[in-house]
Amino acid sequence: MTMTWRGRVTPAALALAVAASLSMGVARAQAPSSATCGNEENLSLEDRIAGCTAVIEAAAASQQSDAFARLRRAEAYALKGQLDLAIADYDRIIERDPNDLAARLRRASVYLLRRDPEAATADFDKIIATDRRNVDALIGRAMLRFAKRDFDGAVADYGQALRVHPENLKAHVGRSRAYRGMRDLDSAMGDCSKAIEIGPQRDDGYVCRGEIYLSKSDLDRAAADFERAIQVDAKSSRGFAGMAVVQQRRGEIDAAMASLNQAIGLDPKNFGLYRSRAFLYLEIGDVQDAASDFSRSLEPNPRDRYVQLWLDVARRRSAQPSQLAEAAKGLNLSAWPGPIIKFYLGEITFSELMSKADDADPSKLNGQMCTANYFAGELALAEKDSGKAAKLLGDAVNICPESFAASTVARAELRSLGMNP
Repeated sequence: MTMTWRGRVTPAALALAVAASLSMGVARAQAPSSATCGNEENLSLEDRIAGCTAVIEAAAASQQSDAFARLRRAEAYALKGQLDLAIADYDRIIERDPNDLAARLRRASVYLLRRDPEAATADFDKIIATDRRNVDALIGRAMLRFAKRDFDGAVADYGQALRVHPENLKAHVGRSRAYRGMRDLDSAMGDCSKAIEIGPQRDDGYVCRGEIYLSKSDLDRAAADFERAIQVDAKSSRGFAGMAVVQQRRGEIDAAMASLNQAIGLDPKNFGLYRSRAFLYLEIGDVQDAASDFSRSLEPNPRDRYVQLWLDVARRRSAQPSQLAEAAKGLNLSAWPGPIIKFYLGEITFSELMSKADDADPSKLNGQMCTANYFAGELALAEKDSGKAAKLLGDAVNICPESFAASTVARAELRSLGMNP
């Protein structure tokens, strides 16, 4: 797990997906007779819902005007966070017309917000099977494939989107991250450069390229790109978050903390930023603030197994009781990092944990061995076995990629034990 964002469908990414789908026009629908169900920007969501409900309930409403009213009402429900009601309206439209791709795309976006990637994928699949040139659906499915570490599939979907729309900045940035997941940094860099060419006054391409330089441990060039991102967009939370990683790796902890605070101030609903700051708190030994930030980062997705583990580490180190056993009741412990949680709960031995960390995929093997050793070392520390902890944390330092938070925090733990990693 890195200090910043990784291959996940994050709240920010979900918001982009929803914005893309909700901005689509409904070409075949006519405006309903009720003005309060139309496109007036000054309407409150409550007024739009009431107006559209009146149209839907009107006995004389045609199927076409009913569909438009349901689309508009579903949008309002989604914006109010009433996701089940939004989906119910989309369901009704699709029951009447299974080929209504606009409704399917919007429903997929709401499924994403409801954290139901399987249902969203089914809608994206249907749209793409009907219209191979639907860029929004291709990008939506690519995001989900990326989140599942299906980098080949993500690259394929982003590539198809770019064949339809070669100047799509989001697709170039997304494909770059998928290439990075495949460790094809040259192709990743090419997409970032294209994103900069397409949008030189946007932060996307510079953040994209800065992340590649971070992967190459080229901190000076990474810093230059993150600084450029902030120059073109003074509110670039991603630029400040990237600078925080550069500063943290340089050992400039105060500066890194200031950059992360700035990023959070600009984007307080980006819960990944709280996770990043929690890692920094762990590194400096401020375990209570780390626990607080890990808890905050879990708000949109309490089933995030990695963050539950990190939260448990912070709670144990701050002499707070573990809540992992209760949290584990709602978690999938069969897939990685589930075995680490089972180890923490005493359900498997360390030998069994290492066996489960073994993987034929070298990229998975490295990451899983890294996290297995790190978290086992933290548990040994909590159990006051400093000798065992030192060995396990030392192994983690030797195995973990530099970009992994486990590497940085393990080094800090070893220093606290009087060692010089």
